[in-house]
Amino acid sequence: MCSVIVVVPVVLVWPLFASAAVSIATQLGFQIAKKSKEELNADKNIVKTISYEKELDKSNVLGETMSYEEQIVINAGDVEVVFSKTPRGKVKMVVTGDKHSHEELAKIGKDVLDKIMQKYSLEVLKKELKSRGFDINEEENLTDGSVKLNVVRWD
Repeated sequence: MCSVIVVVPVVLVWPLFASAAVSIATQLGFQIAKKSKEELNADKNIVKTISYEKELDKSNVLGETMSYEEQIVINAGDVEVVFSKTPRGKVKMVVTGDKHSHEELAKIGKDVLDKIMQKYSLEVLKKELKSRGFDINEEENLTDGSVKLNVVRWD
């Protein structure tokens, strides 16, 4: 038996991030909001009573791969999560919901973002393993939320 550890730097790229966000959103019971550019701009002018905003760490590269018009809007009940590009080129997440406290919205945002980043990292890792000649034998979702991959490479 042999163990191989592959360390892959995670560079955020908008198309893969968007794909992970959509996948996780549906798993968490959110729906993808289909809004026109005009509707999104109108929503910016509506003042929500309670919101939580976070600029994503190290999101410069992610911001470089997306345009200012691109956004991901997901919602569940009265909670809405929006990922968009800031004027400084970073990506921010805004979570709003009138029936939740700021702390609850922060927790919802953290949970959503953590799951998106886990999915994103897993997809990047799978691509890297495949490019290095590994085959994924098994993927197991563990009860603690982590994912176990069993990979093999035949020389």
